[in-house]
Amino acid sequence: MSLRVQLTFWSVLVMAVIVCAVSAVDLALEVRHQFDSTLERAKYFRAASVSAVKRTLNRERTREIKDVLEHDADLQDELIGIMATSKLSVLEIAVCDPDGIILADTEPARKKVPFTNYPDFEPLVTKDSLIQKLKVLWGKSPGPTRYQLEQGLALVGKLEPALYVRVVIYPQAIKQEIAPTILAHAEVSVLSLAGAIVAAFLFSAIAFRPIGKLGHMLDLLAAGEYVSQEPAPAARSDEFGVVASKVSLLGQQLRGAQSEFSDLRGNFERLLEDLEDAVLLFGRDRRLVVAAGAVERFLGRNRAELIGKELADIFPPATSLGLLLQQASQTGRSIRNRRVPTGSAGNGSSSVPVALLSVDVLESLQTGVGAGTGTGLMVRLRDPEATRRIGRQLQTADRLSAISRITGGVAHEVKNPLNAILMHVELARMKLAKGDNDLGPQMDIIASEIVRLDRVV
Repeated sequence: MSLRVQLTFWSVLVMAVIVCAVSAVDLALEVRHQFDSTLERAKYFRAASVSAVKRTLNRERTREIKDVLEHDADLQDELIGIMATSKLSVLEIAVCDPDGIILADTEPARKKVPFTNYPDFEPLVTKDSLIQKLKVLWGKSPGPTRYQLEQGLALVGKLEPALYVRVVIYPQAIKQEIAPTILAHAEVSVLSLAGAIVAAFLFSAIAFRPIGKLGHMLDLLAAGEYVSQEPAPAARSDEFGVVASKVSLLGQQLRGAQSEFSDLRGNFERLLEDLEDAVLLFGRDRRLVVAAGAVERFLGRNRAELIGKELADIFPPATSLGLLLQQASQTGRSIRNRRVPTGSAGNGSSSVPVALLSVDVLESLQTGVGAGTGTGLMVRLRDPEATRRIGRQLQTADRLSAISRITGGVAHEVKNPLNAILMHVELARMKLAKGDNDLGPQMDIIASEIVRLDRVV
């Protein structure tokens, strides 16, 4: 799933959550309002019914209460008229004695019938939660579906109520009053979701336009084209402009790094060309990356055809050399100057029957995209005969150096007596020129210096 689709999806989802949350809050407020309104109307109907009962009793004070309530047609009509204004939420208004026998009712057939008690409606409105109210409205609760409001009437001089006025309420009728509000909220929600989808598509189209350009620049970087062939866009000061400039700068740096790497690799290979050893670098996927030095002499194959081949293809595990390299590759242990027969190590004719094998583990060798895990290997093959030849040459050089130091010391020891002899010969000549024949000291010194020269030689 692309980022644009994800952004559109999450935008629509967030808008849907917001719309649903707002609709739920409105629905909760509407439900609470309807329950409060129903409670107020029920209290009003109860108070009106109590007033009607009181007026009836005041008109017939000489008769018994039960007889008056059971046979008064005006009270019956008045109670029916009160309930008629209650729409559908009030089902029944009953006047009962303390034993629960109905004396007057909006349904005449229920007179002298025991009244079925229902839960009090006021705690449902004032104390119960919104969830409980919704369960009552939609009939999901196993509890009662009818409630009542009750008020007792006590006679003059008595504390205990002699009559009870009970208003029976049917809360599920409130659904019909809430239905228009729910439909209005549903229409608003659908329109909001449609607007959210359109806005999300427009926003993603506008927002992802510069991101598309950045993606194109990154594709050019991945393809190795570090400089775009398109004209540079106008400079922008926002975040996308900053990122685009950094991507362009990164492309220039990568191009310079690639050029430097190519030069470095070329210099490295030219440096290794003069080596008498064979140097092979294997990447983490155990494929040959670099082959330099006397590869043809050790493997009998052209180095160009070896690049990219696996270690097992160049050095078969059936050979001694291949077995050692396979073990070093698996264990990660280095090998130093191990004598091993080459034979047909590279599936070619080797001109070096025995080689000195050295294997170094390269922890940080990278081989590009698609490289496997693990470490790289550097394999070096050396000719022991060439090593011995170089050793003999080094020994000869050491001997010549020793002779040079000896001759230098001898020259120094010879030069000093010769200087002394020359100086005293000049002194003897000067004495003879003056007629002085006492040359004994000069002759003694000359003799001692000649003895010294003889000892040095």
